[in-house]
Amino acid sequence: MNAAGFSLIQQSIPSGSGLVVFDSNCILCSKTVRFLLKTDRKKKLYFTGSNSTLFSKLKQQGIAFPQPESVVFIDHTGLYTEAEAILEILKKCGMAIPARLISYLLPEPIRKRLYRIVARNRYRWFGRSQHCFIPAPDERSRFFL
Repeated sequence: MNAAGFSLIQQSIPSGSGLVVFDSNCILCSKTVRFLLKTDRKKKLYFTGSNSTLFSKLKQQGIAFPQPESVVFIDHTGLYTEAEAILEILKKCGMAIPARLISYLLPEPIRKRLYRIVARNRYRWFGRSQHCFIPAPDERSRFFL
């Protein structure tokens, strides 16, 4: 991540937190965000859709994002995509043991392949919403719309 993009993230989220960039029209992605909101009791995760103003600003700062079917996780240490983003998100929201177990049981090439299969087929298997994900009023402070 370049310095300008890193600075923008530091300004946008508290230290020790991370930003999850997700496809807000994807039903699987939206359900995953709902799960993370319930799981992240320390409120270390913040969220933005891939069609948000913040995401557009990050791209304007020169941050190279992967193909649109990838989840992205950005924290104060770096940018993670695909399966590695999922593992970092799990660690950040207090699920370090399951993340380590997944890392141990599934070597990186297998994790990447599985992630890409699900990402490529997510609309076919889970559907696509005609409306963007809308957070509940008490969750809005954790979203950049």
